[in-house]
Amino acid sequence: MRPRPSTRRWQRFFGPGDQTIVSDPGWPHIPNFARTLGSEVISISVYSPNAGWKLVPEIVRDHVTPRTKLIMVIDPLNPLGSCYDEEEIKALCEIADLNDAWLLHDATYRDFARLRVGASIAHPALMARIRQHQVDRLGGNWVAQQGAIAAYQTKPNWKPRVLEMNRRNQEAIKACVDEIDSLDIISWLPAANFVAIDVIGTGHDSEAVVRAVLDEGFVIRSGNYTSEIYGPNFVRVTTTVPDEDVRRFCDALPRALKRLT
Repeated sequence: MRPRPSTRRWQRFFGPGDQTIVSDPGWPHIPNFARTLGSEVISISVYSPNAGWKLVPEIVRDHVTPRTKLIMVIDPLNPLGSCYDEEEIKALCEIADLNDAWLLHDATYRDFARLRVGASIAHPALMARIRQHQVDRLGGNWVAQQGAIAAYQTKPNWKPRVLEMNRRNQEAIKACVDEIDSLDIISWLPAANFVAIDVIGTGHDSEAVVRAVLDEGFVIRSGNYTSEIYGPNFVRVTTTVPDEDVRRFCDALPRALKRLT
């Protein structure tokens, strides 16, 4: 059986005997590719304010070995919302360079998440290697491409409103959570279109909280899809939605939690 194109692409970067450094929690796809190709995945806990809820250079430096081939940084971090400043990214680049490793800077939520289009940026030599193993030579269909072009051409007309709505809804949810002793906001201010909420204080895991909120008519996400260890501790709430939906959610959240007690 021939490997899938996406798997062949990653074979250029790691394989048996290599190590891949990722955050825990973190988006699972790249670690899954690494494991499939025989790379040892080093998952570093970032679920702590002491770590800034992200894979900071000091932590990475302590875990790099001669076998490290890839350092994966998600910015903003899905699912916690923490982001990196320029100096941190430069420091991570230096660590990768000194250890002859790749740094994958996944900035999906910075500009592209809501449009469902994306781009890869890399040194020309690296891009040439990536292009040898394109997953789909056609990319998005024509309608999607035209829609994306139109969206970017008109960005000044809509992006400020979306950012304002996002921040307003994040602040509304934070105000709601601050009134509930059993909940805590993670990584404020988040730099993405969601808010992560620690639910440990409820005495219930994230799946139970998700079900209780669903009974009130709202869909939120458990952290389980991003971390086996920390997933039960938190939920993720999308904030690029109409203000009225957020107001209704904030009214419903205390009722949902009361049902759990």
